Amino acid sequence: MSILLVRVLVALALALGDGNPTQVVRIAAFGDQGFGPKTPTQEQVARYLDSVAEKNPLDFVLLLGDNFYMEGVKDVNDPQWDSSFEKVYDRPHLKVPFVATLGNHDYHGNAQAEIDYARPGTHWVMEPFPYRFAWPKDADPPLVECFAVDTTPAAELGGDLQPQLDRLRPMLTSSKARWKIVFGHHPIFSDGPHGDTTVLSPLRKLLVETGVDAYVCGHDHVLESLRAKDRSPDDHVAYWIAGGGGAPLYPVKKGETSAFAESCNGFLVLDVAPDSIRVRMFGLDKGVLFEETVRKAPATAR
Repeated sequence: MSILLVRVLVALALALGDGNPTQVVRIAAFGDQGFGPKTPTQEQVARYLDSVAEKNPLDFVLLLGDNFYMEGVKDVNDPQWDSSFEKVYDRPHLKVPFVATLGNHDYHGNAQAEIDYARPGTHWVMEPFPYRFAWPKDADPPLVECFAVDTTPAAELGGDLQPQLDRLRPMLTSSKARWKIVFGHHPIFSDGPHGDTTVLSPLRKLLVETGVDAYVCGHDHVLESLRAKDRSPDDHVAYWIAGGGGAPLYPVKKGETSAFAESCNGFLVLDVAPDSIRVRMFGLDKGVLFEETVRKAPATAR
């Protein structure tokens, strides 16, 4: 085999493999899903996501909290692991990592058990907070890196958010990923009934300071795309709410900085490319309700 042919084959392998910087990473995101057999909606959303993923293969899924209603799980052997997670998402096109954060309902039970459940043999991913998850997993640098935060202690339990932010900051500043996405349960901004979560203002400040591209959350059982209400010129953060994973819906009215808001079960799909993120909001059995493209902001010193 000639040296020229070898070089061509190596270049082709790199273009097709995990190290390809031009490939698209596809992520689904939803929260507030964990009703299991209590209602049919979680199953319906999972089935619809699987059908979408058949034509749009996923790399991983972000679970945005409230994974088990109404009282969380008791331990790693709780039967809800089967009824509200394993069996629901055991589908041909959903055999990908499910990268999860905690919600307020998860704290009604044993929140630590959701961290402990992440082990070989399951596609459930959760680590002590904050934690990071990059894709492609073997790429250096990765195209996208997601950072999980646990908002419930500060938002609902009177806890201090700052220690978590102190650990998150060096993760964000050291990331080499082209795109940085932070996800948690509670919205920083929302036009749903919970409204803005003011105790998360320090998190919002950190997102802007470290060049984060998007914050994804649930808690309000709606689909919404919006921007900060007091946006500064260096604030390029997109805010996406996807709380329609299976729970009963909440009313929502589109606000002044909202591009889209609807009370609907469904999920987000993010197509992450080197210079853009294509965002699609799918309504249950309704197709794409909203689509936008976020362009990579000019690099600034951080």
